[in-house]
Amino acid sequence: MPDDDEADQLTPAERELESALARLTPVPPRGLTASQIETRALVARERRRTRAWQAVAAALAVGATAALWLRPTPVPQVVEVERVVVREVERPRTDARWTLNDVAPAAPPPTTAGDFAYLHLRQRVLARGVEALPAPRATPTRGRPVPQAMSRAAAAAAADRPNLTTGDRS
Repeated sequence: MPDDDEADQLTPAERELESALARLTPVPPRGLTASQIETRALVARERRRTRAWQAVAAALAVGATAALWLRPTPVPQVVEVERVVVREVERPRTDARWTLNDVAPAAPPPTTAGDFAYLHLRQRVLARGVEALPAPRATPTRGRPVPQAMSRAAAAAAADRPNLTTGDRS
């Protein structure tokens, strides 16, 4: 309440307004309880927070789109790559080499078939290509025929026939 000193300083119109306001009573809310009002306030606060994140995300999306759209086109550059590939080619051997004493050089030591065979084959393939590979050797089958691809029907029919070598059905 105002002090008595302030009440004495009021004009008659202000006193009349004061008395009218003092007679007012608050109207109960229509269908809203205190918990509903609190819930609505919390929802409104979260909406504001969400809108802030949405605004930041939209600004970033617009910025990224503008950066991709407005970037300068790269100038094509010519890049020269130089590669030196050294391939050794087998040269014909000439026995016309002589030492200072006019004596023929000693022959290299003989190598067995297994010594460095892989490396020699590799060198030939690198020098001449795939054609340098040797032809595959036939493996001995010890009297058995080489199995060939059969259809399922042919395999089933063969399973029903007796084995002529042993006489049993297998």
